[in-house]
Amino acid sequence: MIDKKALYTISQGVYLLSTVDPATGRAVGRVVDAVSQVASGDPKRVSVACMKEGFTSKVLLESKHFALTTLAVDAPMALIEAFGYQSSETVDKFLGWELAADAAGTPYVKDGAIALMCCDVFDVLDMGSHWLFLGDVVEAAVFSKAEPMTYAGYRAMKAAAKAAKAEDKPAAPASGGKSKWRCMICGFEIEVDGDELPADFTCPRCGVGRDLFQRV
Repeated sequence: MIDKKALYTISQGVYLLSTVDPATGRAVGRVVDAVSQVASGDPKRVSVACMKEGFTSKVLLESKHFALTTLAVDAPMALIEAFGYQSSETVDKFLGWELAADAAGTPYVKDGAIALMCCDVFDVLDMGSHWLFLGDVVEAAVFSKAEPMTYAGYRAMKAAAKAAKAEDKPAAPASGGKSKWRCMICGFEIEVDGDELPADFTCPRCGVGRDLFQRV
């Protein structure tokens, strides 16, 4: 028997990984937590594990370079939702955030970031469900002395946000009335007839589905 909750006790940080699709020149990215320093000498090296089916993983196999930002303990939940709950294949996750670029031209999000590590991939290992990317650190910077977010802290923040959303949900309007909704990712607002968004509704600004809209 394997209780996966046991793995939650392993101390891990929460990071944003970004890279550029060589085929299109478009930035893609995702939230990652399985990051480790594997060598502190020269060169300095880190490893990052990414799920094989993720679009960003497929791009990174081709680009061979990534920018990795360490998230602060108070990084906005909307940032994690933007980069963790949707696919870069269909959504521009970088829209609406403060951006910068590393020396290789790879964009990264400055919001919520306390440090930056940019790496050239020198090897990729097949770990079954994940690819393990091994990278040489070619650029690094510290932006803030704030505490880094841990995976355990992220899970607690996610639970708190879910509870707060349930408590703050306004009463449904009377039948035949209108309701107003706001995208939790990019802030887009829309008013619709009735008390629900259409089942196939997607945000016209950032492309997320109606499950990431909140009634206002």
